[in-house]
Amino acid sequence: MARKKHYHFANSKPGRDERTLATIHETRLKNLLHLYNLHGGAAGLARKADVSEGYLRQITSEKGGRNVGGQLARKIESNLELPKGWMDSGHGDGGASKVEVEEVVAVPFYDFNDVLNRENIEPSRHEFFFASKLTEGVFATQFFGDSMLPRSGMGIFDGTIVFVEPAIEPKHLSIVLAVVNNKALIREYKQDGADIILAPLNDSYKPVELGDGEVVGVIRQTRGTIK
Repeated sequence: MARKKHYHFANSKPGRDERTLATIHETRLKNLLHLYNLHGGAAGLARKADVSEGYLRQITSEKGGRNVGGQLARKIESNLELPKGWMDSGHGDGGASKVEVEEVVAVPFYDFNDVLNRENIEPSRHEFFFASKLTEGVFATQFFGDSMLPRSGMGIFDGTIVFVEPAIEPKHLSIVLAVVNNKALIREYKQDGADIILAPLNDSYKPVELGDGEVVGVIRQTRGTIK
């Protein structure tokens, strides 16, 4: 007679360490959706966890048909530096664990054309992000175009919401929002001797010197579409 398989998980409550596979899949799905919110959707999570974005979307699509298998769960935990078994354990509403719970703050959002005048106008709305990842004075805007899309590697996609942090000092190769000739640009900050070059990641565009312009802030976080 075949023996029934049992599944054991760390940090489970006494008497609840044996669960059906269906319950495990449901728990993993809840935790996956929480990680979506934490890391900027399927695209952001796929990049940070080094997994297939297409597969993640199949798991969370309305049609379903895919589950978070054990191999995928362990890979997500490993690449996000989560405790082994985190994906299989309940963490309360929304899948939030002690290591992941952070204060969420409302960040003022300005249309890109308004960022230069943001101190004199009200934000058009607010974006919500995790407080520990942001600094004082942060604001959000939306990037449009393909100037920050390289042929391969990391880049910022058209329509990405970016969080601009004026309190962060730019360093060589930082991504920044800068103003040159009264025009706002999002570019890579490059130090070339005494000169500062604002370089696009798309080589179809030309770099410009910062000159008498100014760096408004550094972009370290985005909503979902930085790869």
